[in-house]
Amino acid sequence: MRAGPVNYPSASDWSLRYVKFGLQTGRFCARRAMAGGYRVGIVGDFGICDFPLLPILGVIRYPWGMRLAAYQPDIALNVGAMIRLSACFDVPLDIIEPCGFPLSIKALKRSAMDYADIADLTRHDSWDAFVAAPRAGRVVLMTTKAEQTLWDFEFQTGDTILMGRESAGVPEEVHAYCDARVKLPMFGKARSLNVAMSASMAVSEALRQVRG
Repeated sequence: MRAGPVNYPSASDWSLRYVKFGLQTGRFCARRAMAGGYRVGIVGDFGICDFPLLPILGVIRYPWGMRLAAYQPDIALNVGAMIRLSACFDVPLDIIEPCGFPLSIKALKRSAMDYADIADLTRHDSWDAFVAAPRAGRVVLMTTKAEQTLWDFEFQTGDTILMGRESAGVPEEVHAYCDARVKLPMFGKARSLNVAMSASMAVSEALRQVRG
């Protein structure tokens, strides 16, 4: 984006999803408002930084502050389905690499279709990069190793729901990092649910609880 005048949004325009503007120091983009305080990301030649409580630069606000994260996904179709979920429920999606496939729009086209254009996606090069990213709420891991079920767990505004790999879940260091671990109760004879289907159920239950 070329440098130019800054057009600040009105204070009442909370429906705005992205505020893009240019400054002579580089390209700027208002990124997201996280639970506990608005955050504005600055994108330029120097990289991406986050600053709390800078409403003068413009903000976006997600109504519940929930996020969804996929840990090193193996299957492009499942990521595409989660991108569609992200777009439809207005829940940002974090993709933690490396993936088991080349992560590109072409690879996701079959299931993500044009939803990738409207979903809020953040790619993290590694688990360490995800951990280092600013976060206001808890990380809640969906895992078959949990004791507490989805129906008994109390979600909070700002929670990030973390989904593991289809083939191996997540390693012990990720288990240890997470603030809570939750499972979907299984009553039938089948082994497990598809990870994207599980994510849909978890996000739906979380939003049901926190939507106010």
